[in-house]
Amino acid sequence: MCRCIAYDFLNDKYDALFKEYISLRVKHKELKKQVAQYNEKRSYAKKQEQSDSMMIDIGHGILLHQEVLENVLIDGTSPTKLARKLFVALFRLEEVIGKSLSGKKCNVYQNKEVKQQLDPERIGAIIDFTMSRYPHASKAVLRQSLAAKIQQMVSYKDMWF
Repeated sequence: MCRCIAYDFLNDKYDALFKEYISLRVKHKELKKQVAQYNEKRSYAKKQEQSDSMMIDIGHGILLHQEVLENVLIDGTSPTKLARKLFVALFRLEEVIGKSLSGKKCNVYQNKEVKQQLDPERIGAIIDFTMSRYPHASKAVLRQSLAAKIQQMVSYKDMWF
C-alpha cells in the first residue's frame, strides 16, 4: 500500500482525537466552575454555621452574638447596667424613637397619644436574662431603668440629629 493511505488514516484519527480533546477541555472547564461554585457555597454555609453557633439565646428565642454578650456582661456590673447594656445591644435608635416600653397611656401626660410598644419578646428576654444573673433584682426597677434609657436615647437623638 501507499504511504498516503496510512498518513490519511492517522491524520483522520488525529483530527478525531483532537476534537475529543477540545470537547474534554470544555467539559473540564465547566466542571472546574461547578466545583468552584460548590466550594464557595460550602464555604458560605460553613461560615453561616459558625456564625449561628456563635449566637447565644438569651431567652424568648432572642439571639445575641457571643462577643457582644461577653462585652455586655463585662460592663453590666449591676442589674440595671446589665439591662441597659442588653437594651442597647438589641435595639437600634430608629426602633426606639416614638415608642414606649409598655405601649400604655402615660399617667403624667394624659393628653398625649399612646405610643407603640417596643418588641415585648426582646424586652422580656432582657428582663429575664438580667433576673437570671441577678436573682435579687426587681422587675419594676429594671423596667424603670429601661424606660429611662429609652428617654435618654431619644433625648440624645434630639441633641445630635
